[in-house]
Amino acid sequence: MVPNAGPAKGRSLNAVKPDIDAKLFAAAEHARNRAYAPYSNYSVGAAILADDGNIYSGCNVENAAYPIGNCAEASAIAAMISGGARRIERVYVTGRGVIPVTPCGGCRQRLREFAAPDTVIVCHGVEGEPLVTSLGELLPHSFGPDHLTEKMGFELSALLHIRSLLPDSHIDAIIVLGSGLSGFASTLSDAATIPYHELEGFPGQSGRGHGVSGHGSDLVVGTLAGKRVAVLTGREHYYENGNAAAMRPALETLAALGAKTLILTNAAGSLDESIRPGDLMVLCDHINYAGMNPLIGEPSDRRFVNMVNCYDPALRQLSAGIAGRLGISLTEGVYLWYSGPSFETMAEIQMAIRLGANAVGMSTVPETIIARMLGLNVWACSAITNMGAGLSNETISHEHTKAMAVEGAAKLTKIIPALVEAL
Repeated sequence: MVPNAGPAKGRSLNAVKPDIDAKLFAAAEHARNRAYAPYSNYSVGAAILADDGNIYSGCNVENAAYPIGNCAEASAIAAMISGGARRIERVYVTGRGVIPVTPCGGCRQRLREFAAPDTVIVCHGVEGEPLVTSLGELLPHSFGPDHLTEKMGFELSALLHIRSLLPDSHIDAIIVLGSGLSGFASTLSDAATIPYHELEGFPGQSGRGHGVSGHGSDLVVGTLAGKRVAVLTGREHYYENGNAAAMRPALETLAALGAKTLILTNAAGSLDESIRPGDLMVLCDHINYAGMNPLIGEPSDRRFVNMVNCYDPALRQLSAGIAGRLGISLTEGVYLWYSGPSFETMAEIQMAIRLGANAVGMSTVPETIIARMLGLNVWACSAITNMGAGLSNETISHEHTKAMAVEGAAKLTKIIPALVEAL
């Protein structure tokens, strides 16, 4: 009986998709007709609708040494993986008789690796009516990839989602873009864009941060200067929700994909008359004036991070040479982290100068501390957008910051690819 010949049993009819199920049924039956089942004489076919929009099918393959055989669902999963897809959207299983053919216990767990509990499973004894159910109903309280999150120490679901979407998920470097710099991501080739809201723990997922204008809200993974890079088009700041560790899940996830280098950019105000708006300043050190630390609450001894040369000297030297060849002025300086969101007072600017800072901004330092704990080499650069309060006649505002960041972004667009190429 074809799947649209009558009402389906089980879930409500809004779970039934006749056009899709007809295609899945045909694919499952095509596979079932080729099954190798000489011992049980019970052929089964399975078809999977994957996240790439394609249908992958498989049949059961028996073996004289019984445990070595493959179920139809396992064969279909293997076809899906070899085809480049990673997530299951819908499953259709067929066999003879009137009783719905449900996946065996082992195959339910195999499906769970690649499918969410609410994934629709259509079970069809082709001489009867199809049963439309879900993986969660077939395998309640299941054990899945998300259970390993605590063991890994970060949001494993984000890591698995990235791997499911990208056949080649290895990356060499992470790039975090500051105010007004999100357009840099467009320079990547073979790029895949994943919205932050799909990635557990990434910026904005706390429910308290609402984003900042001038910042993007996507992870973009692609190729830059021959290297695989992950670009965070925007960051979550301490001032958005009071969480200094807001960027930790994203950085830990991307480090787990193989990254060894973190490139940070930001927009900052200058405290030095020799460093003017439009200039770039590479960070050689920082002052944590905000006083918060993203490692507070970390239970292991990893929290005791050595911050000497936290901005990698070799990368700083490399970028200086690159800038020289490109004819771009690049100054080194000390960055002071101010929590924000209000801008600094004139008295605070004078204090920062006396403390030895050359620029002031509202980000970067927490990410650097996290990165050093993760063993990442850090290069950070400020696009100077204004002079500090009281050092010029300009009116400081976020709109002014975004407007002035464009000049620095143009220079960073030339320096960063050359830096990545040399990694």
